[in-house]
Order: sequence, then structure tokens, then C-alpha cells
Amino acid sequence: MVLWYLAEASHIEGSMMSIDIWGMISAISAAVQTVVVIGALFYAVAQLRESVRTRATEAMRQVFEVLSNPEARYKRKLVYQSASVSLTEISDERLQLLWDVALSFNNVGLLIQRRFLPAEVVYDIYGDAAVRCWRVLEPLVEEERQRRGERDTPPYYLKYFEKLANDSEEYLKNHYPNYLRLVY
Repeated sequence: MVLWYLAEASHIEGSMMSIDIWGMISAISAAVQTVVVIGALFYAVAQLRESVRTRATEAMRQVFEVLSNPEARYKRKLVYQSASVSLTEISDERLQLLWDVALSFNNVGLLIQRRFLPAEVVYDIYGDAAVRCWRVLEPLVEEERQRRGERDTPPYYLKYFEKLANDSEEYLKNHYPNYLRLVY
């Protein structure tokens, strides 16, 4: 009887030992799986960040191509030269060129607002041009807003251009203390 009891005890102990080993293997497997999932998550986040960076870089490249081509620079020059001219004296052809500049900056402002472009990069490179163009074109934009009936409502027409100019000016004031003394 004692022998039978010892045999049963060792059998139970052996099966408990095998249960403990399988439990340990299961726990290790779960831990490894967790590490793999966390590693995959970090990798996915890194890939997402790289994708966002690539998208922003491509968008910046396209914006720079549009704003730095000779035609765009010529149109901005016409805007700057129109600063001392009454807008009623400007020919329709020239007026269309001024609107092209306003619409280009409005598109850039929209891309910044939607976070497709890094704002500070645009402010550094084209912020001054946006501010200068806005100061010249603001009366024309306000006149068009009046014509469209945007008197009592928040302005919609070219609002991204206006925001781009205002944000650029604020950025330039904060980062370049002599900005206003040098330009205006």
C-alpha cells in the first residue's frame, strides 16, 4: 500500500511537473509574441513617420517648383510694383496676373492648414513674399469679398492667403527681430 501510494504520488508529481513545463513554455511563447507585436508596432510607426516625411518633402518640392519658376517670380514682381498704383488703374491683363499670385499663395496656405506642408519651412522661404504680396493685394481682395457679399460673415475668399501672410509675418517677427526694419 505504501508502495502504491508512493507510485501514485510520483505519478501525480510527474504530471504536475509536465503541466508546469507546458505552462512555462506557454508563458514564454506569449512573452515572445508580445515582444514581436511591440516591435512590429514600432516599425509601423517608423514607417508611417517616414511616409509623412516623404509626402511633405514631395509637396515642398512641388510648391518650390511652382513658386520659384521665372513666371511666378515675374508675377510677384508685378505685385510689388503695383504697391504705389491705384488698383482701378491696373489693366485687366495685369490684374489677372495679380490674381494668379494671390491664388498661388492661397493654395500654399491651404496646404499648410491641412498639414501637407511644414509651415515654418514655407514661412522661412516664402513668408516675406507672402506678406509683401498680401499688403499690396489686400485692398483688391477686400473689394472682391465685398462684391461677393462677405461683409458680415467671416471672409472665405482667399482666407488661406490672408492667414499665410499673417502667420508668416508673426513668424518672421519672432525669429528675425530686424525683419520689419529691413523690409518695410
